Amino acid sequence: MSSAFAAPRGAGPQQSALLWLAVRLSLNVRGAAAACLLRLSVGTVLATLPLTVLLAAGLADALPGKTALGLVLATCPGAAVSLWAAHSVAADRAATAEALRQVGAERAVSWLLPAVRVALATGLGALVGTAALAILRGAVFRGLPKESPLYRAVTAVSSGGWILAAIGVTALLTVCALFASGAGHRLAGRLRRRLAPRAAAVTERSRDRLKAR
Repeated sequence: MSSAFAAPRGAGPQQSALLWLAVRLSLNVRGAAAACLLRLSVGTVLATLPLTVLLAAGLADALPGKTALGLVLATCPGAAVSLWAAHSVAADRAATAEALRQVGAERAVSWLLPAVRVALATGLGALVGTAALAILRGAVFRGLPKESPLYRAVTAVSSGGWILAAIGVTALLTVCALFASGAGHRLAGRLRRRLAPRAAAVTERSRDRLKAR
């Protein structure tokens, strides 16, 4: 039977120690990484509020195009904050994964444990956003004119629709954060390395033109 850690056969205490060390490494979040995870949670809260309304009303097929566009625009600031925070925490996630591999963790475990931090931060933000929407929904939407498209769309959503929308938004934002802190960060790095020589060449030509003048 294969183990998550490359410990010798029969080395039960050593394997337990490696597991405990791996958990401590994955939970040891300080300084800039902790601030990024906090920004990730805050951004997720801000994105969850309009995005849940958008998805719930969309599932009920009761949302006009202009109202949907307004909700999309309202989602953008929170989504931008959360994605940027996830992108910023990528280096810490990669360093933690490397440290886990050095203490004997297999590749899958070294990927999973750092990813759990990003998923928890995103899930916590989505939970807070959903709870805030559930608490404030009545007070906020009762203040809307009853003939407004948003009021009609929201009142057409059933309880099951709200639950499905909350689950869908949480899953969507979590997947986006994991991508931004993993494969998306690596893809952006490759793109920067490819574009850097071109940008340097353009800058150099601009300087030559200014000197020629």
